[in-house]
Amino acid sequence: MDADTAFAYATCALAGWAEANGKHYARHIMTDQEKRNGELQIGAYFTLSDHQPMGLRVMKSDETLQACKDRGIPAT
Repeated sequence: MDADTAFAYATCALAGWAEANGKHYARHIMTDQEKRNGELQIGAYFTLSDHQPMGLRVMKSDETLQACKDRGIPAT
């Protein structure tokens, strides 16, 4: 799996978790990636909020969940 695919899956998981916990928005802070024992390890960091935060990479949970469904990526 490449970094873009891993980030897409992480974003979908976050959107599912945010929706289940009543959070409507998330803002991407940073993504770390490194190889350990030949495997790509990725960590994505977000802030969650009820109101739309400032920033260029803001995720709206319902829109992201629809995009995940359209791409066939599970969100839970």
